[in-house]
Amino acid sequence: MLLDKRRGRPILYVLLKKALYGTLQAAVLVWKNLTTKLTIMEFSINPFDSCVSNKTITNKQYNILWLVDDINISHMDSKVVD
Repeated sequence: MLLDKRRGRPILYVLLKKALYGTLQAAVLVWKNLTTKLTIMEFSINPFDSCVSNKTITNKQYNILWLVDDINISHMDSKVVD
């Protein structure tokens, strides 16, 4: 336990085994995990925006867009999305 020099209060530092939700590290881990899985599923990651992936299914564009904890999926055929 250390003492905060500015306020004189004790500070507890911890080492986490997983990323804490809402931190930059958590966002990076989500991005890496999702990008890896989508690449395995043969989606191509957009070179201009790395949070967008595309794949052609039934001659139509299948898009997945994500930002931290929101994912948007679109395709002309709703059965493909389901």
